Amino acid sequence: MTHEQAGGSGKWCEEFEHTLDEMTEAYNRLEALGQQQQNLMDAGAVEPMLGLLEQRTVFIDQLEQLAPRFESGVARWTQLSATLAEPTQQMLMRRLSAIEKAAESIAQRDEQTSAWLEQARTDIADEINGLGRQSAAANAYQGVSTTTPRPIFQDREG
Repeated sequence: MTHEQAGGSGKWCEEFEHTLDEMTEAYNRLEALGQQQQNLMDAGAVEPMLGLLEQRTVFIDQLEQLAPRFESGVARWTQLSATLAEPTQQMLMRRLSAIEKAAESIAQRDEQTSAWLEQARTDIADEINGLGRQSAAANAYQGVSTTTPRPIFQDREG
């Protein structure tokens, strides 16, 4: 391998940078959706939140598909980092650090969202149980009559 290839213009480095571009874009989109997530949580909007979480799966799936290329690129970078030009090393380190921070931020927000959704689920279940109790109470009072009951059986022979 020549120094020029190791210095950043090699095919592996270009491919790795392309993978980093794709990952950065996916994380940026997840981050933007995360802002919407926060707004929906603040508003208590459960149904729109579920729709938003469904939108996120596209970007999460994209990141999962990129993972093998990313891991391969990191392994290759680790092997060749000493032979890379200083600007290339610094650029790759900055990009990897930015991706790591984005992943941590999204993971933290996801934990908050998960706790919020669990609370929303509990609240909805409590509300449904309360409606069931109200309905049972209403049905019980519907059976109470203030008039004298009519006899069901009659003694006709006297």
